[in-house]
Amino acid sequence: MSFVINGRFLTRPMTGVDRVAMNLLTSLDRIWPVASLGRFTVAVPPGYDGRLTLEHGDVEPCGRLSGALWEQVDLPRHHRGATIFNPCNTAPLLHTDNIVVIHDANVLDYPDSYSAPFRAWYGFLLPRLARRASMVVTVSQHSAERLMAQGITDTPAHVVPNGCDHFRPGAAEDSPRRRMFLFAGSPAAHKNAVLFAKLAERFAGRDVEFVVAGSRDARAFGGAADTAPASGNLTFLGRIEDDALARLYREAAALVFPSYVEGFGFTPLEAQGFGCPVISSDRAPMTETLGDSALFADPDDLNAWEVAAQRILEEPGLAARLSEAGRRNARRYTWADAADAYLGLILQVTGPEALPAAQPAA
Repeated sequence: MSFVINGRFLTRPMTGVDRVAMNLLTSLDRIWPVASLGRFTVAVPPGYDGRLTLEHGDVEPCGRLSGALWEQVDLPRHHRGATIFNPCNTAPLLHTDNIVVIHDANVLDYPDSYSAPFRAWYGFLLPRLARRASMVVTVSQHSAERLMAQGITDTPAHVVPNGCDHFRPGAAEDSPRRRMFLFAGSPAAHKNAVLFAKLAERFAGRDVEFVVAGSRDARAFGGAADTAPASGNLTFLGRIEDDALARLYREAAALVFPSYVEGFGFTPLEAQGFGCPVISSDRAPMTETLGDSALFADPDDLNAWEVAAQRILEEPGLAARLSEAGRRNARRYTWADAADAYLGLILQVTGPEALPAAQPAA
């Protein structure tokens, strides 16, 4: 049996979905049953920089194209007959044996976040991929329901939650919490970044900082990125490295996560791993993944967000409870568990002849 992982994500700037794919790939590599399945191949377009080291797999560039054309033409041509695992929403449409991970239906649920060409491509591709795929997987029960509601899948996708333990501090690394609220994410419309800018305005003159880690887009923040004075309480850091983001998670009074829609809600769990309290939108799947470990507010109710933020600042007992509850919640989501679940699904597709041999009793 030939098993190939679509490594297109390795040759482009890292997105949230790509981060999931990278962590899943390295976790699968640790448990891959090479004795029964053989080594796997990570197929990549030209331009791969060779930064990935695997124990049970081999990274192999193929073809001459790039981007979506490589995925649709070169990948299936060079790996005809293989089972191809596609962790980042898209896959070669004409290939006959795809396992595809479709993370969400956001492009249809919240089209304002995406360009017209992107909407058209995903609207065409995703339902056709789902119908032809050997298996469709998604990352939350909410996403499985939305994929069906939007007609992308006809039957429920398999659900495998993401992990969030790719970088996490020990207790000794914790820093004193500042009077600072953090927004971490892209400026896409469904992220509701403008609420964060409005919340900063509500706290003007109260010695409270509001920090944005991510792309600086004036439109997403209601123009605040262009108009906020240097001495104001709203700071834009732009894209930052993981170490800098980890430091913000350690120091923030809370992460503010006002999204209208998500596939999984990766960022709040990442923050919780650092003991950072979370104030989240009360929309699914955040309520699914966070449970009772966060404060929730309607993403359109600015007053509710102001009250929640004020409670974090004025009630140290609440902040401490959310910090500890968040750590416990984040520990439920590990890449090892995700990899175990995916391997089980992969074995369902590859057939019983690929199952690992039973181990003798000790």
